[in-house]
Amino acid sequence: MDVARELGVSPQYIGRLYRQAMAECVRMIGELAGRERALQDARLEALLREHWPNRANPKAAEVILRCVDRKARLYGLDAPVRLEHGGAVEVLPESAEARRQRIHAESVAQLRAMTPEQLAVEAAAFLGESYDVESEAVEVDAE
Repeated sequence: MDVARELGVSPQYIGRLYRQAMAECVRMIGELAGRERALQDARLEALLREHWPNRANPKAAEVILRCVDRKARLYGLDAPVRLEHGGAVEVLPESAEARRQRIHAESVAQLRAMTPEQLAVEAAAFLGESYDVESEAVEVDAE
């Protein structure tokens, strides 16, 4: 109200200007986020292409799966799954860092339990390709 009076305009006009400025900020932030997402995606794609020829190597397969996991998080593909149950639930407080560490440890354990062939098949499936373990042939699905 004070700003409107100082400028000699109505409070409604100031409110409209404020909403327009906020909308422009949101648009700009979205644009910058899109650019950053595209940059990160390009970097991950470069890593995937570099390591894909060596996908049977456990270290390369781990890099590939980490890239695949990061891309899934980048694009929000790992949405929560709604489950129904009838039992009591005890919710224990867990900090964000503790949750991150727990999820990371579980993911690493799952990766370590997989054979290089399983890792290659999983990575190929994520990339929309099929991987024949016997011939080590990769078929790219045309879109």
